[in-house]
Amino acid sequence: MKNTFLGFPRNTGETSHHSGNPKKAVPEATEVISYHLPAIKTTEVLVYYAAMKNHLGYYPTNQPIEEFKKELEGFHTSKGAIQIPYSADLPLKLIADIAIFRKEMAKENAELKK
Repeated sequence: MKNTFLGFPRNTGETSHHSGNPKKAVPEATEVISYHLPAIKTTEVLVYYAAMKNHLGYYPTNQPIEEFKKELEGFHTSKGAIQIPYSADLPLKLIADIAIFRKEMAKENAELKK
């Protein structure tokens, strides 16, 4: 799976390379398919993502959504999901910051399991 994240043309599910790829924010992560969705993983899956009909779905679990609540104002969120409409500018820095936050969470989780 190569360069499958951001750069979706408006209203399509096509992908292309873009610097907003969460893999670039966490270069040590591996791109995987999990639960039939593309994702990036270190010791655990950090974020899932998918092109939906009207939005890009970004699934970082619930803790980052609480942590970045202010920055996510204006986007539809639920317990573990962020919907980024194709009509909106992609919040590239926020996407990267959430991936990095999840990397730190995964690192802490791995330490606790030792």
